[in-house]
Amino acid sequence: MAAAMKAHPDPYIMSRNTLASGRLTAQHYLLLRRLGWLLHPHIAAQVQHCRSLEIADVACGNAIWALDLAREFPQANFTGIDISPQQFPPHFTLPRNVNLDVHDIFQPMPERYIARFDIVHCRLIMAAVYGQNKDWVMHNIIALLKPGGYIQWTDATIPLLQATGAPTRGRRPFREPPAITLQLTSLFGPTEWLRRLREELQRHGLVNLFDVDMPPVPWLSRQDTDNAIWALTDIHAGLKLKAPKEVSEKFGHALDETLDDIKQGRAYFTTYFTTIGQKAPVR
Repeated sequence: MAAAMKAHPDPYIMSRNTLASGRLTAQHYLLLRRLGWLLHPHIAAQVQHCRSLEIADVACGNAIWALDLAREFPQANFTGIDISPQQFPPHFTLPRNVNLDVHDIFQPMPERYIARFDIVHCRLIMAAVYGQNKDWVMHNIIALLKPGGYIQWTDATIPLLQATGAPTRGRRPFREPPAITLQLTSLFGPTEWLRRLREELQRHGLVNLFDVDMPPVPWLSRQDTDNAIWALTDIHAGLKLKAPKEVSEKFGHALDETLDDIKQGRAYFTTYFTTIGQKAPVR
């Protein structure tokens, strides 16, 4: 399935309309509930006394992370970078310390951004990086960091969704693994390197690396499920436009089964992870 998608000029499989922006906002606050912070406390402690900071939000979407954190760090300048401005908020609504710019992270970064940023935030680029050269992507992102700068990278990879719950009495047993798992693995298999993100960043020269667990919040299982279905529906719409009919139909059948399982009491949550690292300081 992934091979069928590679030839398309825009690698991003999901939409960028108003509904998609709403999904990103809901996802942002679900992630915040899991983590408990916008910026990892270790990074925050290192930069809290800096009089000025440059912070980049890579693949920023509707810039919700940068907009939220700008309230906590009024002394910082935030630069949101995305391949498309379709989800950018109106310019007049932006705080004075937030600027949004259009750039493709699969292309060389503008010289004005090289080694400029104290912190680089990257989140959920999985839907764009499949089929792309991972080393080139990582090189471009890391190039933004100043020596001694920090990276905070939150992402997901296959199998993407975990399922919980028992079927309603008298109903068929749930399929294991869920039908949607095979479809997601087929589509996003090339992003499996994200599972080894800490090792990949280390290979690119970053230091002081560690991973952060992001377990789901049990009492938000319905909201996690809703957000997952929102994303799956968006992926299915993208497949209808960019993939062979057979591929989109198989995904659609799996999505229908997933929706039926939810009616019978099954819950789904996305498996996220966060990796923190630092560009080696100049000695």
